[in-house]
Amino acid sequence: MGVSVRTCGMIYPMIEDTKTTPHAFLDWLDAQLREAGYADSEASQRAGLSHSAIYEIRAGIRPGIKKCEALANLFGYPVEYVLRLAGHLPPERLPEDRDPRLQAVAARLFEIWDRLAEIDPASLDRLLNIVTMQAEMVEAAARASRMLEDAEQVAGKPKSRERESAK
Repeated sequence: MGVSVRTCGMIYPMIEDTKTTPHAFLDWLDAQLREAGYADSEASQRAGLSHSAIYEIRAGIRPGIKKCEALANLFGYPVEYVLRLAGHLPPERLPEDRDPRLQAVAARLFEIWDRLAEIDPASLDRLLNIVTMQAEMVEAAARASRMLEDAEQVAGKPKSRERESAK
């Protein structure tokens, strides 16, 4: 990673180029085009790119820094985010001040993430759907637990955890 890229006044280490467009970038681009209702050529034009820019990306040619910046601006995303999706920057890591358990899980997820590039797109889609559903279930369970604790507190009962530790 000896090369760096300067954007938005910041300098970031650049990942050594693999000349192909990452699947995550293509998925993001497809979603943005669908949401905005743009055809490929219209989005290219609105971003100030050549009419064939998105066609080239779809053909597997990884977008350069300027194309990433133009598409980020068109769709209202931070440039850094789009550069990461395109593989120009390494994946973002969790800040060091997070719970060590979250750090461990995040580190494991990033190890897996690095290997996902080798999975075919259909399998990756299935895997991401499963992971997303599981994350949503964990989030819903945490919300339900907080709601239960809040309701118990309003009713003047000790929190569930306090009752368990009193036993």
